Amino acid sequence: MAKSMSASMSKRQANDLGKKVAEAALAHQAEVGQGDAQQALEHPNVGTIVFGKFKEIAAQLAGQIIKVVRNINRSRTPEQVLTDTGRKVYSDSAVVATMPRGMKSTARLHIFTVDKSEYENDVLTCADLAEEYKRRGLRADVEALADYLKKNPAAADEKWLACQWVDKDGKYCCAVFDRWSGERGVLVDRSGGDDWNDDWSFAGVPQGS
Repeated sequence: MAKSMSASMSKRQANDLGKKVAEAALAHQAEVGQGDAQQALEHPNVGTIVFGKFKEIAAQLAGQIIKVVRNINRSRTPEQVLTDTGRKVYSDSAVVATMPRGMKSTARLHIFTVDKSEYENDVLTCADLAEEYKRRGLRADVEALADYLKKNPAAADEKWLACQWVDKDGKYCCAVFDRWSGERGVLVDRSGGDDWNDDWSFAGVPQGS
């Protein structure tokens, strides 16, 4: 039986891509000289090259799940955010204080796994995970992730969920949600040199949101 495939990119999506490329070019036009720009436009494959980058981004995001989290109470203390999940809390108060905060009561939470090719000896380093966040245009939002798991606690039972950020001292920090020995828990701490295995999925919200 032939492998099923999702529908091809639509004409509307192709037009939208062209619009976004034009908007970016206008926003950054001062960065490219007119002569250089004309030479690049005359390159026979310039459109294919630009579209190739778009395909790379699409491949990176393939399989990513987006959950809309509504009614996030951004006025809570970081400690309240954790206890509101109903999970057993294990935390370092100094790290909890560095948890990234959001501004809006609604968030688009992106849940993703990292391709196995990025792991070395079955390990993903914190630095590599930080690069993955950057490639996807995401940042940690512990409030959004905590509220999502409050409403969907089983979502981190088998494939555990985490988010990672860097504090003001350049230290990797994380919030991890799992189920161990029948107990659902949340741990907020510095990574302390520990890296990630493939038991984990990760979550973030778009930069600037």
